[in-house]
Amino acid sequence: MSIKNSTIISIILLSILFLGLALLFTNMVIQDSFRNLETQMILGKLRMLRNSLEREQTALEVIVRDWAHWDDMRDYVNNRNPRFVQSNFTNAIFENYRINSSVILSPEIDVLLAIRYDHEEEKLLDIRHELPKYLGLLAPLMKDLKADGAIKLLLKSSSGPALLAILPILDSDGAGPISGYFMMARYIDEEYIEQLPGMSGIAINAVDLTRSYSSEFEEQISQFREGKRVKFLSKNRIAASDIISDANAEELFYVQIQSDMEATGIGRHMRNLIILLYILFSVLQVLILRKFLHGRVIDRLLGLQKGINEIAGDPRSEALVPVSGKDELTNLGSNINQMLISLRKTQSDLVEAKDRAEESDKLKSAFLSSITHELRTPLNHIMGFSQLISSQVQEKELKEFALQIYHSGDSLLKAIQDIIDLAFAEQGMLTPNPYSVQCFDHFFRNKTSLEEILKSAGKEHDIRLVFNPDQALLTQELLLDATKVNQILHKLFLNAVKYTKHGSIEFGIKPIDEQHLRYYVKDTGIGIAEDKQSFIFDFFRQTEEGNTRSYSGVGIGLSIAQRLTRVLGGKLYVESQAGKGACFYLDIPARTERKAASQDANRHR
Repeated sequence: MSIKNSTIISIILLSILFLGLALLFTNMVIQDSFRNLETQMILGKLRMLRNSLEREQTALEVIVRDWAHWDDMRDYVNNRNPRFVQSNFTNAIFENYRINSSVILSPEIDVLLAIRYDHEEEKLLDIRHELPKYLGLLAPLMKDLKADGAIKLLLKSSSGPALLAILPILDSDGAGPISGYFMMARYIDEEYIEQLPGMSGIAINAVDLTRSYSSEFEEQISQFREGKRVKFLSKNRIAASDIISDANAEELFYVQIQSDMEATGIGRHMRNLIILLYILFSVLQVLILRKFLHGRVIDRLLGLQKGINEIAGDPRSEALVPVSGKDELTNLGSNINQMLISLRKTQSDLVEAKDRAEESDKLKSAFLSSITHELRTPLNHIMGFSQLISSQVQEKELKEFALQIYHSGDSLLKAIQDIIDLAFAEQGMLTPNPYSVQCFDHFFRNKTSLEEILKSAGKEHDIRLVFNPDQALLTQELLLDATKVNQILHKLFLNAVKYTKHGSIEFGIKPIDEQHLRYYVKDTGIGIAEDKQSFIFDFFRQTEEGNTRSYSGVGIGLSIAQRLTRVLGGKLYVESQAGKGACFYLDIPARTERKAASQDANRHR
């Protein structure tokens, strides 16, 4: 085979090999990395659905607030004027607001008015007889309700699942005292869930679990309860499921969302485009190389070969090889010609130098024999030891060593980071830096942090997370050093996840007064004995000490949290019993500011 053809074939084979490796590598990336990304994206869309349902609850709260903060509503509670009901609780009102039930209660939680609107028959029904079984749940919540508070929840009623909003009845300026309580309910069904705003482009399928449903959903619900929330329907389609429960933790709806795998599709299109460009580039490279080799190299090499063959066939010939151009081949031809000239000039000296050459050959042979021995001996040693090492070390063992190095390095990195944080705190180099932050964003940032820590620990199926923020506080702005508060809570989250194997972890926030907030992290873990609670915030101290500890760590996480708390001027303490879990409380100064709510000038019609 000619040099030209063998070179071109080699380049083509290499291009095909690289193309196959690229396809294999990109498929692995798309199937693994993109699969995880698609899982996170579809779970994010499930969170969007829950957020959309929460926004519906907030919108219902706004409607109820307009009615509850109305002087006519207050006067009705005090006077029981029937004209108020006749003029305001009409079919049109229920239709316009998409409301199913309205209830007015006295300050003593006595039912003053309870009506339900039947949208199909377009008539109002008295539902006083239905309320007693729900007031047992709602009455304690209303008695604890402050003037600026509100109750929003999902509840299973006799007529089906319902969004519920309850507010205290106040003067139109929002001032007290509380004259009673006003409640509105909106019944929701599968269609309501499937048409939630903000979910365009996502196929939603909802099943009402409070009623009978087809057996085809039994397997899907069973898989969800086993922890299989995400399902890949095809190479381009993905689905995720969730269950929506009410305030009594009773299951209301099974929801499944489906969408195209966006990131995977983009990845495949980009991969295909890159491969197409690679193929075009390879073909162009082969064509250019073929033309270059043929004109610039192959033809000239063949000319040199032909000239050399002619000279070799006639040793007495005085001819020289043809030379043209100005490159390496030109230099090669010139050197060959110079060699021929030199050989011809020295041909007469070859016989005379024959003896000297033979003697020289003997010396060379001795030298080569010696130097060969001197080189081969150390080379044999090197090769022998290399073979011995390769025969003793197995790949599995190397992987185990690498994994041990990784875990040891990771533990060392965490210990170093904790020591650095501790050094900053001890040297007084940290100062509070309060700034304004939305309580809603602040709380949900820490909520996400706790979820990520739980997932990283691999306990998301063993521990249930409970989030209990003060609903009224979420609408306010906070003036505090949120960065340091997040650091403290992060340490408390790590502590709760570390010492809890099964059960639940609860995270909440509520105001102490207008100048202070209280956070708490409550777990059902191993707890802390009373005699050991006095030193858990000390450096390098743990409830288990010595060489037989069940939990790793150097024991400075809570110490750092305590030092940061002192920098903020707050207080960090714990309530716990051994074997019954622990609850850490963080009290810090934080000024709250309520955002002014817009008033609807036409709310009284």
